Amino acid sequence: MKDKVFPKLPDQDDFLMDLQNSNYSPLTIHNYARDLCIFAVFLNFRGVEFKDVSKKDISMYKGYLKAGEHLKDLDRIRKEFVKNAGIQAISGAKAASDDLSDDTDMGAMNTPSKAPVFEVSFLESLYNRVYGSLGIFERPMNTNARKKSGLDVNSINRMLSSVRSYLKFRVKWDLEIPLPADAVDMMKGEKRVKKVASLQDLTALIESPLEFESDERVAIRNRCMLEMLFASGMRISELINLDLENINVEGKMYIIGKGKKERSVYLT
Repeated sequence: MKDKVFPKLPDQDDFLMDLQNSNYSPLTIHNYARDLCIFAVFLNFRGVEFKDVSKKDISMYKGYLKAGEHLKDLDRIRKEFVKNAGIQAISGAKAASDDLSDDTDMGAMNTPSKAPVFEVSFLESLYNRVYGSLGIFERPMNTNARKKSGLDVNSINRMLSSVRSYLKFRVKWDLEIPLPADAVDMMKGEKRVKKVASLQDLTALIESPLEFESDERVAIRNRCMLEMLFASGMRISELINLDLENINVEGKMYIIGKGKKERSVYLT
């Protein structure tokens, strides 16, 4: 890697800034940034320029993600970054926050040198979050991810959708593209039959915090969260971001859902 810069696609910063300026949610922008960075890593280690990307490369990318090869390449980048930055290897099982020195700014490694202050600040923060889980030297970046051989069909299709959106952005901005967005085909997934949990299973799940959690306060909190999920039908992300002022005595809650859209739900 040249100049210790993490791989990224041409005009990737402009794409992410356009999402920010178009008022997309921080989580959505983060997901796009992560997906595009992984695609850039794939191209980087295979010596493929973005302008030369073909349908064959897209097909190989699907297999790459399905096999979990992206995890190995991300580890290679992590080790190279640590080596180039002169960071000492950590042999002990310290917390991830101790892996890099306080003055090591990973985001700064991937941002343009000449850009408005607000843009640099946004991109640095974004890339720090994307690459912030580099993990301990000589240890897996994501232990949970290593339990499976690779990504499932839904995850791969989401990442392919990010590449599609990036290509459409380039068309909108009159930038050259190596292939049309429609050429990025989604993977065929299995149709799963939706199953409804039994009342007995739901009751056991709701009561499980009181049975397995040793801290009574945490147990009560977790049970309340489960009760609220089942009583309102809200999303988990909406529950986590719920504030007390969003709830009134009548059991009506105002929440911010996907796309920063406000909606109300009721406790039944």
